[in-house]
Amino acid sequence: FILIVIGLIEYFRRGSDLKDSISIALLSFLITYSLNFPSMFLGLYLLNHQILRLQLNLSFLTPLTHSYRPLVSLFTYTFGYILSFLLSLCLLYVSLSVFERAFRELEVKEATSSWVNYLMEKHYFSFLFGAVITLAGQSVSLSIGILIPLYLRGYIQRRNLIPYIMGANIATFIDTLTAAFILQNAAAVNLVVIKILCLFIFASIFLIFYRKYYTVIEMTMNYFLLHRRALLGFLIFIFVTPFLLIIL
Repeated sequence: FILIVIGLIEYFRRGSDLKDSISIALLSFLITYSLNFPSMFLGLYLLNHQILRLQLNLSFLTPLTHSYRPLVSLFTYTFGYILSFLLSLCLLYVSLSVFERAFRELEVKEATSSWVNYLMEKHYFSFLFGAVITLAGQSVSLSIGILIPLYLRGYIQRRNLIPYIMGANIATFIDTLTAAFILQNAAAVNLVVIKILCLFIFASIFLIFYRKYYTVIEMTMNYFLLHRRALLGFLIFIFVTPFLLIIL
């Protein structure tokens, strides 16, 4: 959701093409589903057969659990959920402006010859780069969102983003794993470990057959961008599905 918000902000700020503005969000959704759908079945198999079942004693984390609760309670009590959300949107807008200003003097030719872009050209390095950036920021929305202005300005090619997004999608579960440790929930730790393992297995397969994977993702993305009804239906599906799962 936040990637769509960033794309829309860039659309209104820079007057970019709407399809280009939301293309990274759409690309991220497609990659996420392509990784999570097959890994879900493998994960269910591993869970049902009790494979990789870890025996954990997490009592040593009890002091940490009690230390952060007062701070969280104070923040939510002071600002409230709605105001916190609005403030986050304002901070996001300001952050994008500062980030873009840092690259304003760069030429596209200079950016594409930088060492970062060189690494992005190598899909294995791009995969690791996405994982490292996500681990550093503990947010897949941040690690992918910072690329939207660069993509719209032509600094990064779309074909180089796919492995990066794959790595980010896996590394984002590290904070979930951390939360499971903090909550001292051994079952949740096992679940997240299996999830990360399954995602890594299928990501490795897709990287080995990267050309075919890229072709399928690109064709699917172009179809949605060229057919507004299909794109609208896909976006509705994205937003409605979580609520349906909660109800069911």
